[in-house]
Amino acid sequence: MSPRCGRRAPACGAILALAACGAPPVHDGWWRAASALDDADPLDRAAFDGARGLVEGFDETAPSAGLGAGDRALFAMELRDDDAPQRWLLLVEVTEPSARSGDVPITASMRITIETETGGRHEVHARSEVAALKLTRFDDAGAPAESSELYLLRDALEHGFARACVVHAARGRGLPGATPDELDRFGRTVISLQAVLAIVQSDDQLAAILQRVARTPSFASIVAAFGVSVAIVPDLESARVIGSWPTGGDPLWRIPLTITANDEPAVRVLVDVVEPRSPWSLAAGVVRLSARRPGDARARLVMELLAARRGGPADA
Repeated sequence: MSPRCGRRAPACGAILALAACGAPPVHDGWWRAASALDDADPLDRAAFDGARGLVEGFDETAPSAGLGAGDRALFAMELRDDDAPQRWLLLVEVTEPSARSGDVPITASMRITIETETGGRHEVHARSEVAALKLTRFDDAGAPAESSELYLLRDALEHGFARACVVHAARGRGLPGATPDELDRFGRTVISLQAVLAIVQSDDQLAAILQRVARTPSFASIVAAFGVSVAIVPDLESARVIGSWPTGGDPLWRIPLTITANDEPAVRVLVDVVEPRSPWSLAAGVVRLSARRPGDARARLVMELLAARRGGPADA
């Protein structure tokens, strides 16, 4: 089963978003083959000199995914095209694991429907406290460029993507025989995907960086759709274990996904994820992604986790 997630946005400002629906995956040769092998070279970490003054190394894995105030993760980003590579650093920090309005924790909820290929339907209702994150983008020398703050469902970050991969690997296409608990874990992964995309949505510059590797939809489709409908189509059927995460030893999953605009492939993405344990649960367990424009290997965005540290004890 490959959930399709999206919403309609104005043609001049289409950006990533999520809802619950269903559709088949969108394929091409590179995308399918790359589920086993990413042809984007690892980043040259020596090129990100500024990282040494921000966050270094990894704390030991905590037994839970609980966020803690001051948790921080540092990502390196590199855009490769015909010009010289452009590089940035992205620091993600937890300012409030449970944001409050006065003395009352802020909560939010989301309800989605998972449809299996055998015709089954399962409602997933996620309600949780809201976490406050601060994002700061730096140049590769460590000079700050911009910062923004966003609020996300805490449970979405702490749930992550890896659990849906485990469910799909066990049940197969269409999730035949999946238990309500397994369908719930699968659905919560879709919600976690929204949380990670919200990190990009929250920052105009990050969104603009991703747009530089996107293929715009055809004029005909814009007219037919009265704008641009942007969706993300993960292919969990093609998810594979590609190794183990050096810090903690959890399986490292690679998930191919396609971002579409008016049902046309706009960006091909490979995302590498692990179980979201503290301190990297603040990014839902994402440790690397490689994105490229369909049919054009020159434009490529690569993002890698460089460091993750806890700010204090994780919340229960």
